[in-house]
Amino acid sequence: MNVIDLLNRRHNYKFIWHVVLFVSLGGMVAIYPFEQSYFRFSLSVSILSMLLLYFSHLSALFTAILSGFFVLALRSFIYLPLGLNKFFVAFTHNSPAVVYYFIFGIAFHFLKVRQYTKQLPLLIVVLCGIDILGNIAELLARHELANINAEYMITSMVTMAVIRAIIAITGYYGLRKYHAFILAEDQLTRYVAMNMMIAQLKTELFFIKKSASDIEKVMEESYGLYQLLQRKSFFDKAYAEDQMALAQQALSIARNIHEIKKDYYRVTIGIENIIEPSTLEEGIHLSEVFSLIKQNAYRNLTEKNQSVSLEFHYEADVIIKKVYIYTIVSILNNLLINAIEACMDACTIKVGQYFQDDHIVFEVQDNGPGIQKNDLDVIFAVGYSTKFCLETGKMSTGLGLSHAKSLAEFLDGTIHVYSQPHVATRFVVIIPTSKLVDQNDCGSEQ
Repeated sequence: MNVIDLLNRRHNYKFIWHVVLFVSLGGMVAIYPFEQSYFRFSLSVSILSMLLLYFSHLSALFTAILSGFFVLALRSFIYLPLGLNKFFVAFTHNSPAVVYYFIFGIAFHFLKVRQYTKQLPLLIVVLCGIDILGNIAELLARHELANINAEYMITSMVTMAVIRAIIAITGYYGLRKYHAFILAEDQLTRYVAMNMMIAQLKTELFFIKKSASDIEKVMEESYGLYQLLQRKSFFDKAYAEDQMALAQQALSIARNIHEIKKDYYRVTIGIENIIEPSTLEEGIHLSEVFSLIKQNAYRNLTEKNQSVSLEFHYEADVIIKKVYIYTIVSILNNLLINAIEACMDACTIKVGQYFQDDHIVFEVQDNGPGIQKNDLDVIFAVGYSTKFCLETGKMSTGLGLSHAKSLAEFLDGTIHVYSQPHVATRFVVIIPTSKLVDQNDCGSEQ
């Protein structure tokens, strides 16, 4: 078990402690139905039933037993200021209550009470049955069952069982209605805000598209300059004749970059006024990173009219450090878009994350045509590409994988590729967890 699992479990246990404390406090509200007996009917049973019904991820057995011990502790420790004798007397008198919660937890678990939430009469009957069974077990533990009038005992138990079941179910449905109301109100607020945002983003979208076009020009010109300079030799006699052409091309690149800078600055200010930028102040969850690259991939697929299945999964929804958000998005986005461009229709691309020792591992896998064995050694080289535009016949620049490799190394990580043509191609990025993830936030729930 790694650190992430431990932190996730700690988060769940912390929630259980809160539930148990609430139940224990409810145990202080009680009535004593039988004379000369410390047996009591308390509100804690209704609270426990309500919370177990509503929070389906809670372990009924563990929560009930823990609640029993907490109820015992609270009922006993309130007498501690009066002296140890009072404490031990109270502890002795209240110990059998733990038997009730033990029986309650077992019955609730094995009868699968949560499955009856849509069958109200049956739910009441089951809760009443569990309550009565627990009360009988507690009276047996107290050795008082034979000392109480049977008719009065049964009447009291059934009456209180029905009352506590109704309280629990009323609370459960009340919580559900409140949750539904909050969700509806939140959705309405989001709908109104989204409509306003879309209206404002239409203007920003124009400049983003314009900047994207400018970026494409800069990339083509800069790569053309790279190729031209690569062919040139310092001792080439024709070098002087090309100086002016090179200077003009460099000037054109500088002008385009300047134009992009102005547009992007304006777009950034505009979007920041629309969308609250505070979400990046302390980093973002991995699920949000996956959401970003997923939406970008779907837009890419729509433009290409391409049918590809995308699957995303992660082991833990960790928080990526603010300083490396764009870096990890760039790496994964490059690998995902590369897989999309390499795939044909009906391919499946899987993007995943898991932990391996002290490293966080990302994988992008597809079942497309794959990479030939002879090309595996040069696939990350600048300029390597097997893709070209069918409309223009232009080869791809081959910068995406090289860029992803450089960014992975910037994060003190590595990138590897494994491919079996027409079966599976898998890119694996391995990065030290401490480099990318804030260890204080490793316990985020999935």
